[in-house]
Amino acid sequence: KFIRFQTEFGLPEKITHILISEKSYTIFFEQAVSELQEWAKEKSLSDADSKRGIVLLANYFTSDVLNLLHESGALVYDIRITPENFAELISLLLEKKITTPVAKVVLQEMFQAGSDPSSIIQEKDLGMSNNSSEIESMAGKIIVAFPKPAEDYKKGKHGALQFLVGQMMKEFRGRADPEMVREALVKNLK
Repeated sequence: KFIRFQTEFGLPEKITHILISEKSYTIFFEQAVSELQEWAKEKSLSDADSKRGIVLLANYFTSDVLNLLHESGALVYDIRITPENFAELISLLLEKKITTPVAKVVLQEMFQAGSDPSSIIQEKDLGMSNNSSEIESMAGKIIVAFPKPAEDYKKGKHGALQFLVGQMMKEFRGRADPEMVREALVKNLK
């Protein structure tokens, strides 16, 4: 399994060790990978994108899911997150229908309630906001609200842009496409 996970999926050694450290982790991971691969086939993803999804799945499992398990004292067999729903969450990230901060909120809700990610996203209105006019408008407001970082960026301090991006992401509750936010700010700052 160790060799297969590294060669077939391109997983780092440390993550592979964690995934094979307990049989329940391995079983859950392999079931989620199977679901993710089915989704990748349906979407006609390239092998590289499919592998990227598997690495993302492994990262979320070995960090976020295991942290939830340790905090609650639960075992993989006890959790309400199914491999199918976990794979769906990762597919939503890959499709850029949600952002990383939203994925973490959704995962927490999945852990507590056992709901599927799409239902949680719809119920809590957490879907990605790709409305360019809304993002453009907010960029203008953020620049007016934070003139010092805006001026710093114009003077060549590119770190100030990250602050402005963070302020916009806060306004959008993590739901805006970070690349669109960055582009809107740069456009408005010129």
